[in-house]
Amino acid sequence: MTANSGQKANHFGWNIVTRGLHGHPFLRQKIHSKIRTLERHLQRFPADAVHLLIELERHPRKEEHRAVLTLRLPSHILHADKSAKSVIAALSSAVKALLEELRDLKERLREEPQWKRKTRRNKLSFSSVPRESGAEPQSATEMREAFVESHRSRLTRFARRVANRARSQGDQITDRELAELVGEAEDKLAALSKRQKPTNDRAQLYRLVREAIAQRGGGSRKGHTPSAPSSPTEGTSPKSGLLSTMDQVLATLSPFEQEVFDLHYVEGFETYEIAMITRKPGSQVKDALQVIENQIRRSLRSEPVEK
Repeated sequence: MTANSGQKANHFGWNIVTRGLHGHPFLRQKIHSKIRTLERHLQRFPADAVHLLIELERHPRKEEHRAVLTLRLPSHILHADKSAKSVIAALSSAVKALLEELRDLKERLREEPQWKRKTRRNKLSFSSVPRESGAEPQSATEMREAFVESHRSRLTRFARRVANRARSQGDQITDRELAELVGEAEDKLAALSKRQKPTNDRAQLYRLVREAIAQRGGGSRKGHTPSAPSSPTEGTSPKSGLLSTMDQVLATLSPFEQEVFDLHYVEGFETYEIAMITRKPGSQVKDALQVIENQIRRSLRSEPVEK
């Protein structure tokens, strides 16, 4: 099941895993015609951030087939699981259920600023043939692991900054501790995978790692003085005037406002996502963002003008 390598940048990827039945060419063609109904609702997502896993299984003792679809998106993982007497009927039901989830997600995203940004590009579609089975996820678990991996570096950066705020300068969190925190969040996300309605999985990851840090008391040891906040760019080289200004702004913010700064300006989350991560009302997040913006304006205006 090999896709043309030149199609990767212009097509949504998909692959098939079969158990107890043969994935012959006619079945692959039928599958492709069914999943194309999803394409219209995927046009706003980057092609390389979308992947569809199709698992087809024949019951060993009775006339029943099962179709499980797992759709990975930039911030969500959608599922559909249906059974029927024929594999095509099971697949059709699963595609219909996944389409409903996708429509529901699309309706919620319509209200967000990111969704409204229009981009000019060619219409995207699923490639005509599935990708090589060995190169793509073979189960929903592997799909989720690939999703977490795509966000791991940014999630780790966020965890480091949140944990280090509660530590002294001489006792910064270690890479091993960070890996444990992210691992805890990944395990808990797996436990939440059997939910009825799709949620923002990327925001859930940040919420879970934040809660893991809080449960460990920031990962700090007793008797240590919390460290002062620092700007997102860390290093030993002299800071530019702008970075120095950002340090001054961060020092004036409350712990919650500092976290909102990280989530919005560094990680790129919208207000409703920050509310989900921090479990705070959206109005409180908006107020924090307003305070941050006011402080940034005030600090920048106080900078001396070069002549």
